[in-house]
Amino acid sequence: MSGENRTAIIAKLVKVAKKHYPAVSPPASRSVLENLLYACLLENSSFAAADEAFARLEQYSDWNEIRVTTTQELCELSAGLSDPQVAVERLKLALHSIFEAHYVFELDFLLKENQGKVVAQLEKYKGITPFVVAYLVQNSFGGHKIPTCDASLNFAETLGLVTPKEKETGTIPGFERAVPKTKGPEFFSTMHQFAVEFNQAPHDKQIMARVKEVSPDAFKRLEAAGQVPKASPPKASPPKAAAGKPDSSKASSSAAAVGTGNATNSKASAGKKSSVADGAENAASPADKRTGGGKPSGAKSGGDQAGNPKHLATNVKEKAESAVVDSKASPAKAATTKPVAAKSAAPAAKSAAPKSTAKPAAKSPAPPAGKKPTNVKSAASEKPAAAKAGSGKKKPR
Repeated sequence: MSGENRTAIIAKLVKVAKKHYPAVSPPASRSVLENLLYACLLENSSFAAADEAFARLEQYSDWNEIRVTTTQELCELSAGLSDPQVAVERLKLALHSIFEAHYVFELDFLLKENQGKVVAQLEKYKGITPFVVAYLVQNSFGGHKIPTCDASLNFAETLGLVTPKEKETGTIPGFERAVPKTKGPEFFSTMHQFAVEFNQAPHDKQIMARVKEVSPDAFKRLEAAGQVPKASPPKASPPKAAAGKPDSSKASSSAAAVGTGNATNSKASAGKKSSVADGAENAASPADKRTGGGKPSGAKSGGDQAGNPKHLATNVKEKAESAVVDSKASPAKAATTKPVAAKSAAPAAKSAAPKSTAKPAAKSPAPPAGKKPTNVKSAASEKPAAAKAGSGKKKPR
């Protein structure tokens, strides 16, 4: 970047930072050591967080007590800093180095030295960063140096003030030339606040608007560096069903469920029908066995059917129908057939009693339509035989 462009950007930065952020000045009563420790806390953090952490450290009896205090305890006191662990370690390392070099926590003797010797001496202490050295030169020794930390360097790269190679040096060229010495502390305090806020929330709309006031191309640099998150595509919402119209998918699923239920019911009903047909075949088998000279096993199954009231009513009805058929065929035998049906119904009804132990006589099932019953004659002939037997008895005189 040319010097003219850099100077123009710094001039805009001075105006925008002064417009949005107040100037902050350290207390004049602070010693060189206190400014050094405060700078260790202020690096990459806000002034408010550094003031709070430093006030808590001042509650200890002396700096030696802080030097021997655990890092964890000091981090809890400095929780508001951007990186408490790094800041506390930097502060404790500086205290150890100063104590080992002078055996006293005092650096005011450096005020008598020229600025070159002061900077050389400060750089010898462990834990002292370029930011801390520049802060002491500006606020304790009256020199003209703009402190820059990692937050300031990242901010300057976004604005286009430094290139990646210049950023590695840890300094921003042209700051001291573009900003006069009298405006140095004010510019540092406002620019530092701006840089820290940008690093903490680089995508904040308000902060980004301020950055664009300084450099309109800052957003493009962020995109090139990959620091701007890409917007995720919107998720497609499922189509909503129209009001008053059922969902076709739900309707098809319900229809399938109904069809499955119907198929299950039809299978069950078919199974019941087949079982009824099997029962009918079993009921008809005794007659077939009886007509074919079968064994008494068929009579037993017929007796079981006679014990069932439903089968009893069916047998009575079938016998009555067969009697009607016989009466039409032979009127002479019809008169004898009706009493037999009535009499046969009575013992069959008695056999339907639940606790009967005697096995009822087997009843022959009704013959198929179109065939004459084979046992009608035997039933009709039973009464004349009984009548003859009764007529053989002598009547009392």
